[in-house]
Amino acid sequence: MSAELSLAERALGLVGGEGQVTVTRTRALRAAFGDAPRLVERDVQTVRFVVLRDAAAGEATTTAVDDDALRAAAARAADAARTEHPGLPGPRPYRGHHGFDLGTASRDPGDALRRVDEAVATAGSLGVEARGVWEVAETRTAIASSAGIRASDATTVARAAVTAGRDGASAVAEAGAPAARDVDLAALVREAAGLLPAGPPADLAPGSYPVVLGEPAVAQVLDLLGTALLSGGEALAGRLGTRVAAACINLSDSPRFTGQLGRAFDAEGVPKAPLPLIQDGVAHRVVHDVRTAARAGTTSTGHADEHGGPRPAHLVLVGGGAADAAELAAPVGRGVYLHRFEGLAAAPGGAFTALGVCGARLIQDGELGAPLRGVRVSGSALGVVAGAQALGARPRLVPVAEDRAVVCPPMRVASLDVR
Repeated sequence: MSAELSLAERALGLVGGEGQVTVTRTRALRAAFGDAPRLVERDVQTVRFVVLRDAAAGEATTTAVDDDALRAAAARAADAARTEHPGLPGPRPYRGHHGFDLGTASRDPGDALRRVDEAVATAGSLGVEARGVWEVAETRTAIASSAGIRASDATTVARAAVTAGRDGASAVAEAGAPAARDVDLAALVREAAGLLPAGPPADLAPGSYPVVLGEPAVAQVLDLLGTALLSGGEALAGRLGTRVAAACINLSDSPRFTGQLGRAFDAEGVPKAPLPLIQDGVAHRVVHDVRTAARAGTTSTGHADEHGGPRPAHLVLVGGGAADAAELAAPVGRGVYLHRFEGLAAAPGGAFTALGVCGARLIQDGELGAPLRGVRVSGSALGVVAGAQALGARPRLVPVAEDRAVVCPPMRVASLDVR
């Protein structure tokens, strides 16, 4: 039995009734260049209680693990039990995943510093100012519940982000993977530098234009789509089995997809499994936790999020036939390339406005041309996938939050409002 599961068992014994205890321990090493501290280690453990009283649930967390602190947290959760709850799920078998790498779990400071030094040297050779971070983390999670769940999981992640600057302009590049060997910090410096404006900016009148979205922009849109429309079933009520996106869109939540940030179970201890969400443009499924599943008359799909509500965390969009963004731009007479949205503001239903764009460029006669500055974009997540015309062939993992990532290729979309 792991130390985390042993702690969860001990804490569960202090609940005095129905409940679930989740123990999460994250050990991370963070190396940085630029303004941030050079090397920082953290080791954080939390104990989360979900306590049921009279068909209602309450939650509380603590970082202290002595019996008095655990007993007090359990009591706080019981006192907070006001949210209707259909009952805790029972135990089910769990399957393995590709989300743990032993070398990454070692969190080697020497390797981290070598990567940072290489990134600094790369920035110098390109004549750009750069700052960035490299982080590797191992997370161990254990759940014990009065319904009989006893579960343990271990995951790793390597994350990196770089901001490059020149002549008052800046650009961001980021990447992540379960294994450190699959993230190249120096390559991100080169990518960010390549996104910096080169030459005078072009003029573009406000209007609706065909666009090519880079992988980061596609990931941002798909994460918004998953949260706003594919979680809980209400937003797509009555539309399952109907076309909601272009025929080239095949989107799933796939925690065991090679390269995704795998996980064995969700925040309620329900096993995670691949789930097709949109197939050939047709809405196929939505994700549920225990609460939303009970309201919909179905069962949880294993998508409970510890921050509340269901959410897909392992989205994968199947690639198409275009070699890269340049090939996607080839049929466009006049349009815009949008690499990554900045200042993204979302509204209910998946509508969004981006107050800025990193790596915006004019597309003229099928060629990626001059940079565009001060670009704002508005649209909707569903409108983007409905207007998708073609996809790149090589999907890439893009982190969208500490516990979520999207695997996706670049995409050409019929139109977005650009101003």
